[in-house]
Amino acid sequence: MTVDETRDLALGALYAADSRSMEEIDVTKVPRDAGVLADRVWSNRERIDAAISEASTRWRIQRMPLVDRNILRLGTYELLYTDIPIAIPINECVELAKLYGTANSSSFINGVLDALAQDRDKRPAAEEPNEDLPLSRVTAKDSDAPPSKGTPEDSAVPLSRGTAEGRSPDAGGSAKRPDAGGSAKRPHAGG
Repeated sequence: MTVDETRDLALGALYAADSRSMEEIDVTKVPRDAGVLADRVWSNRERIDAAISEASTRWRIQRMPLVDRNILRLGTYELLYTDIPIAIPINECVELAKLYGTANSSSFINGVLDALAQDRDKRPAAEEPNEDLPLSRVTAKDSDAPPSKGTPEDSAVPLSRGTAEGRSPDAGGSAKRPDAGGSAKRPHAGG
């Protein structure tokens, strides 16, 4: 499994938990690496959301589309609590936004994560995250899914590429849904 796949599957688990307002995330349907990452992001979401709120000057976290909010949570966790080089989580989250978000999601996510990265060196050391095992230490022998924290009915919902609930923070008006040809349809006024 590549890091891209790990983030992609972790995002699906985060999206499912957030859309269902779950207290605990169910990672039984994803491979161990993705489950560990999703669980760490979810268990640290209060601190992560506070950092995102500080970096996002125009959008409250509650008003962000679910996909954008969870991509930001994933990237923020990696920026604040791992030693992964800054460019990697930013680039990977921008790519996730291109796949699953709206037309403006990738630029919004890039801006917020860049602000967090710029501010990273100025911040006091972050409080240690809630975690059991560093991601870099997960090995092939640990590849079994971790124990369930939810029920089978609460399993991860796969995301559809190119769609996002709500509207992107930079979208201005209402969200446009593309037709099969890829162009946005506008209701015809008049008869």
